[in-house]
Parts: sequence; structure tokens; C-alpha cells
Amino acid sequence: MSKTILTNAFATYKAQCETENKPIVMNEFVFALVPDQDINDPINPDEILPPDNQIKGRFPISQKGMINPDAVVYSIILGTDIGTWDFNWIGLVNSETNLVGAITHVKTQSKTKSDKENNIAGDTLNRNIVTPYTNASALTQITVSADVWQLDFNNRLLAIDERFRIDNIDLYDQAAFIGDSWKASSTNGAISLSPGVAYIGGLRCENTDNLAINVNGFTPPVTLYVEASFTGQINSAWEVNSEIVIAKSHPETRTENGVTYYSAPIAIIESDHSVKDLRVLDWRTDHLDPNQNPHPQYENQKLLDNFELYPNGLSMSLLPIGQTPNPQWVLPTQAKNAKFVNALIKAKTTEIINVVINVYFHSANPGSATGNASTQLCFTVTPIPSAPFGEYQTFLIPITTKDGETPDKISFHVSTYGPNNKVISKLDIEIHRAWGKK
Repeated sequence: MSKTILTNAFATYKAQCETENKPIVMNEFVFALVPDQDINDPINPDEILPPDNQIKGRFPISQKGMINPDAVVYSIILGTDIGTWDFNWIGLVNSETNLVGAITHVKTQSKTKSDKENNIAGDTLNRNIVTPYTNASALTQITVSADVWQLDFNNRLLAIDERFRIDNIDLYDQAAFIGDSWKASSTNGAISLSPGVAYIGGLRCENTDNLAINVNGFTPPVTLYVEASFTGQINSAWEVNSEIVIAKSHPETRTENGVTYYSAPIAIIESDHSVKDLRVLDWRTDHLDPNQNPHPQYENQKLLDNFELYPNGLSMSLLPIGQTPNPQWVLPTQAKNAKFVNALIKAKTTEIINVVINVYFHSANPGSATGNASTQLCFTVTPIPSAPFGEYQTFLIPITTKDGETPDKISFHVSTYGPNNKVISKLDIEIHRAWGKK
């Protein structure tokens, strides 16, 4: 990773310009290859321009702009007509005095010039140096916003950060504490918070050690909140900052000086210094709790059993289409209480065709109508000449009549949407398994 500093010479020059009411001028980029330079070493703020034999090129600034009132950026674009040389040192310079205002150390890189005769493609080099200091825009008289002429990745980066935050909310909700993280406890009246990780407003908040909390000066009962924000500077890493707020109440979200803060309650501290835990545990904590049932929906398996209907299943042909009476299945004794059945439809055609199978349920109850409930199976069959069947479709069919009883038999009425019924050469149905109460 490259490193950039403002030099001590620049600090002196800046003070002189302020005193004389003159603008700060940085108008040149200098590229050099400095031997034995270590990218990991800190840059000496007293560093000056390298000797001429190390300098690879000096170029006027291509553009300059204001990022905010306290930061300006200088940019250089070197085309394919410039090169070929290596560099590991970049300086922002006042060309009139050779004063170096800002220095960047980078890993050794190449700037290649195009050479059509030797079939060498050149490259274009873009470099930016940001100089952050108080009143930078006013002192340099640079007032044009950088995003007018530069590629502005700021919004893109903010969008990436926000996407990760929203993804965390999808996973952890507005607040979630993992295990005993940030859990308040009272020992002889002393309040402390246990280490661990929580997600507040989608931000990962880590407490690395037992954190002592002083509630003296507050009238109990009071609530402890953990408040998180995501902040950073132009040339620094952005990070989550977590703070403890002690108050009677506190907003879940607030914005101050352009920074959004997210909070969640941890505990109530009573007048006797006892603690009432208010943390919302994350789903994993509940999932791994041996005293909890992480999958209550599995209790439904006690309501329905599955069983085979026949040793070899039931299979019948639904051809010819429109036959009378319709093909039907009389439910066997072991399926009298069935609520669902699996049906496998197998079809073979010479042309593409849409098939609709109306399934009717018939009850022998004298008070029930015949075929008083139905469902519909729809699918498309594509011809595959080399295969036994062109289509295999599996359906889970609920079987019941309008009066809530299990029917005695099921009939199948087939219709098609296509050129003609004769394109179907095979249409079989197989039923192997049912679900219900034994």
C-alpha cells in the first residue's frame, strides 16, 4: 500500500503564505526511482527532492480540485507517449522553488511508452495526491469541486459500505448480541460489560475486554446503550466506533455532523445496582441453546406419517384422452386417512404440447356430492425421440373433499392445448407414496 505525507517544508511554506496572504501553489508532479527505498518504512517529513539522476520525469499538474474545505486533490494523467521508466517515488512540487509539499512512496512500478514498430502497447498512468489541512481550499484558492472533472469513486465506495450494512441487518436485524457479548453484570455495585461481538444497525461492534461502567452521577433507574458509527478520514482506514451511552432513553438512530449513529439497549441499572438484561440475542445464540428448539416446524412431522401405498406403486395410463369413464384410483385401505400423495406424470409426444390434468375427488358419503373437489396439474411436454419419455413431472396433490373427508376414489380427466391429441403417444401416472395419519 502506498503512503503519503505532507512535508515539514510544506508546513513552513504554508505558514509563510498565510502570513503574506499569498496562495499556496503546488503545480508539478515529479516521478523518481530511489534505490533501496522500503515501502514499509515511514516517510521522513524532512525528505527533499531526489537528485537529478534518480528523477524520471517532471510534469505539470493535469487537474486540481476541492474535495471539501479542508482537502484539495491534485491529479496527473500521463499518456502512452510518455515512458519507458520505473518509479517508486512521487512528489508534489512547487516548480518555481523546487519545494516538495507532499511525498508518496509506492512499490516499484513501470510507465511504458507505446512503440508501434516493436508492437509494444503503452499504458496511461493516473495519479492523485490529496493534501488535507485546515482551510486547504481557501489557502490554495482551489474552489472547483473535484467531482466536476475527476472520476468520483466516493459515492461508489459509500454504496459498497452501505450494502454490507444492509446485508448485516438482513442477517441480524437492527440489533443482535452474540452469546454473552456486551452483557452487563453487577459485582458489589460495580457494573461491567463482558467482551464479545454485537451487530448494531448492521455495524459489527466488538468489545475486546471486560469494560467497567461508571454510573455515578446518574439517577437510577438508567439504561445502558451501545452506540455505533462508521467513520474515517480521507487518508485513513474507516472503522466502526462503539461507545456506551447512559440515559433514561436514547434514539435508535440519529445523525450529527453528517455521521449516522445506531444504538441498542444493553441493560437497565436499577437503584440497587441490580441489572436487567435488555439485549436481543442473535439467532445463532438461540439456535445453539440446548434448552431451545431451533426448528419448531419439525414438530409437524408428528402430525403426518408417510407410507407406501403398494409394494410396486400404482401405475395407470391416461390414454386415450377423453375416455369414458375417466381413469380413476380407488384409495386402498392403508390410504383412507391420506392427506397428500406424490404423483409422477410421464409423457412422450411427437410435438410440443401443453397438458392439463383435472383431478377430481369422489366421496361415497351419501350426503356428499360426486366429484365435489378438484385440483389441476399443468405442464408442457417436449418431444425427445431417443428417450422413453419426453417429460417427467412430479406433483404433490392434496386430497380432500369439500366436506373435509378423505375421498374414496380419485379420477383423472385429461385435456390438451396444442395441435391435436394424437401427438401424445404415452401418458402415464404413477403414485407411490402418501402422507396422512395412520
